[in-house]
Amino acid sequence: MLHVLFIDDAEGSRSVVEPILIAGGKYSVGFAANADETRAALKTQTAAVVINMAATTKVSDVVGIIREDHSYIPILLISAKGHERAAYAALKKGASSYVPQDLLEEELLPTLKDLLEYSQQEHCHIRMLRQMAEVHCKFVLENDRALIPPLVGYLQEHIGRAGICDAAELARVGIALDEALSNALHHGNLELDSSLREHGDKYQKLAAQRIMQQPYCDRQLRVEATITQQVAEIMIHDEGPGFNPASLPDPRAPDNLEKVSGRGVLLMRTFMDEVSFNDKGNCVVLRKYKNPLNE
Repeated sequence: MLHVLFIDDAEGSRSVVEPILIAGGKYSVGFAANADETRAALKTQTAAVVINMAATTKVSDVVGIIREDHSYIPILLISAKGHERAAYAALKKGASSYVPQDLLEEELLPTLKDLLEYSQQEHCHIRMLRQMAEVHCKFVLENDRALIPPLVGYLQEHIGRAGICDAAELARVGIALDEALSNALHHGNLELDSSLREHGDKYQKLAAQRIMQQPYCDRQLRVEATITQQVAEIMIHDEGPGFNPASLPDPRAPDNLEKVSGRGVLLMRTFMDEVSFNDKGNCVVLRKYKNPLNE
């Protein structure tokens, strides 16, 4: 029998929802009225799904708490009239689906069934990916900044699935990768001097011009990633003339902390475990090792 935790601060709603769930013959039901009770309930018994009334006070906060501590639990909202904004906020925060309050008898059980089936499939998918020994991929990108975020997201997904780091670290890895790719595009392929970043308009205008000009427009970024359960290694190679890595100013120096230029390298070296450049300075390798806490 699957356990359902029903969260609502209105006693009357329980007498409506519980009989529908019990009639399904597959569910036991627990109750919580707020975020504190939700935390306590989920510590003692894992819920197959959390149903959260959109009328509940600070519903999006409750959803956020569940997503943070129990990301694998699907959340089904019962959307009450007059609380559409709260329901929308909760969906944005991580709720999985919703059922209108006036359609509970017809839609609650079928929606819950579909949601649980999808959740189980996703859980098995994650388990399967966690047992993957290695991912190796190569990308050849044209000079388009719009391609960088989806590539970073793709790499983050596989790094996360490999269990190398937690969600907070994964966000920082994403920032480091974005900085490395942006540097390769702008400073490598487009040969934009980093000092121009102190003058935003001039920097952006020159970048837009060079994307359309020879030889810059024909250059590409080559990205190669190898991700195992122990380490993620990402190599980014541009086709620019390169630079002397030893000439990089120390971004940690007090005089440089307020400057835009050099910030990317600081973030890369702070958020990744290893960052190394080739002798020519047109290839950077970033490595992130598995956090022992994620064992």
